[in-house]
Amino acid sequence: MQTFNVQKEDGSSITATQFLPEKPCGRTLLISPATGMKQTFYYAFAEYFATLGYHVFTYDYSGIGLSKEGSLRGSMVSYSTWGKDDFPAMVRTIKEAHPDNKRYLVGHSLGGNILGLTDVASTFDGIVTVASQHGYWRNFHASNRWGVWFIFAVSMPFLTKLFGYFPAKTHGLGEDLPRYVLRDWSKVILSPNGVESLAASPNEWRRNLQTPLLCISLDDDTYAPKQTVDNLAFRCYSETAVERLHITPVEVQVKAIGHLNFFRRQFQSTLWQLPHEWFEKQATTRLQISESKQF
Repeated sequence: MQTFNVQKEDGSSITATQFLPEKPCGRTLLISPATGMKQTFYYAFAEYFATLGYHVFTYDYSGIGLSKEGSLRGSMVSYSTWGKDDFPAMVRTIKEAHPDNKRYLVGHSLGGNILGLTDVASTFDGIVTVASQHGYWRNFHASNRWGVWFIFAVSMPFLTKLFGYFPAKTHGLGEDLPRYVLRDWSKVILSPNGVESLAASPNEWRRNLQTPLLCISLDDDTYAPKQTVDNLAFRCYSETAVERLHITPVEVQVKAIGHLNFFRRQFQSTLWQLPHEWFEKQATTRLQISESKQF
């Protein structure tokens, strides 16, 4: 495991970690985190894929974990910073580090939501999103729909104005967040256009992703219910090859998975096999296509 700084185009930097395989298989995996989640949360998942031969990279968004610099008060970091600056910087880094490798991405929640903000996602050979969703509160379960609206329309903005940042830690929502991240998060949830509201236009969003995609949702995930994941997959990413997979806890013989547990080590022999097997399928498919073009 090697931790290092990644320079961005504006001269600032974020902190990333590379997990080196003992027997490289010619593939690189980038893990893009959820809102407020530190890269350390994904270390076990990264270590597992390194044992499969992948060069694996994790990173912290600006203002989060090892990439946090100074006070969040006055920070200008937003979702656009993460999607248009941090993510592209990581894509450049993994390409330069292992230029001949096949490249794959696992995006958790926000990490799969923001793929349409730039065109760099199309440089991957396959992408898996986990609990990534389109947003918009009216598409949440009826039982908590109005609760979601209140949190993002009233509670979160009030606390952010009071503190100068959103105190997510005290609410069990990961790391504290810069105020403009909270502004964008609220925009995604409150707007009928969901994550598309972050881009210049919906057409730009769809045009920016031309990579095979597997979108995974979890049945007991209250943060990314099935309808919102369906909307991301078939509305935002409608111009690429999309597969959908909806998983219930009973399928993996557990009581709960929720929004976060997919990446916990207890699911190494079950849920973690899903992206691994799907990447294997993509590699085989592309090899067959490549061979057929030679004849």
